[in-house]
Amino acid sequence: MHKLKPKDIVLFLRILNDSKERTDMDFIHKLMTIMPIHVEKLKDRELLTLLQVIIDQNIQNERLLKYFVIPRIENRVGRFNFDNYVTVLNLLSALQYEEDLVFWNEHVLPTIFNLDFSETQIKIIWESLLKVKVNCPLVNISRHIVLVENIMKQFENLKKSGKDLSGILLKLEKDLSLIPTAKKEKMTTSELKEAEKRLKDQNLLKQFMENVNAQTDAESKSKAAMESFSKIIEIKDWKKAKYEMNLAEVEKLREAKEQRKESRKKKISPEEKTEGELKPEEPAANKEEKVIDITDANKNEDNNQAEIQVDSNKGKKGKPKKGKKEQNE
Repeated sequence: MHKLKPKDIVLFLRILNDSKERTDMDFIHKLMTIMPIHVEKLKDRELLTLLQVIIDQNIQNERLLKYFVIPRIENRVGRFNFDNYVTVLNLLSALQYEEDLVFWNEHVLPTIFNLDFSETQIKIIWESLLKVKVNCPLVNISRHIVLVENIMKQFENLKKSGKDLSGILLKLEKDLSLIPTAKKEKMTTSELKEAEKRLKDQNLLKQFMENVNAQTDAESKSKAAMESFSKIIEIKDWKKAKYEMNLAEVEKLREAKEQRKESRKKKISPEEKTEGELKPEEPAANKEEKVIDITDANKNEDNNQAEIQVDSNKGKKGKPKKGKKEQNE
């Protein structure tokens, strides 16, 4: 059973679904257990046949329906032709699938604007939309029905004017409020590489935050933030930007060195500095007193020395000289 191709399994399911025998019903349920691995390979018509079998057999396989069949329809419905689109509307209304309104509003219903309708086709699509409105009341399709009815009126007017309607196809007038804006979900390789470059170089972002924090006024902060942020966005060659940043840093270092040299030249030499650090001159009166004190002190020292010399001479004179004999002894 696992060796069967997806299209063969779907064909087999359709045949068993038409037979309506009890043994065949059991076998259908067994086949449904292997369908999740094949849903991705099914074509549009085969996918709708699978959904038809699920509805007819009342298969309560929420995992198969919610995680495989509905997402596959969501991806493919934008490419459906008229027959497949009418079929999916009828099947979803029979299933009473109204849980996922995003599925309806952003994928199923906008497809109606991609199709061209003849007189008979516009009536068929109108009936299908009415079924959806009755069976899925949560899905808001009243405006779509009004647009379809406008096309029906145009065909009636053309028919009254006597024109042949066999080769005429009309399109619904696009209502932009009913068409979702395109969402860019995937990135190209070039965009990924550019994003990687931007993420790798975080120095600019750090510098941006530092520049913003350095500003004091609120207005200057916002201006600086916008300017630096716009510069970051405009950068395309990050290697060149990094090189320019390095050059700017080198220039800053050179300016700092030059400022240091100039400050050193302006500084006072060490000899002048020592002379400048001397105490301020005292008044003349204090100087004379100090001179007097110094002279008095010098005189006292001279007198003391003279007295000492006199005493020493006296001591020498008072003592008798010893004879030679005594000296010899």
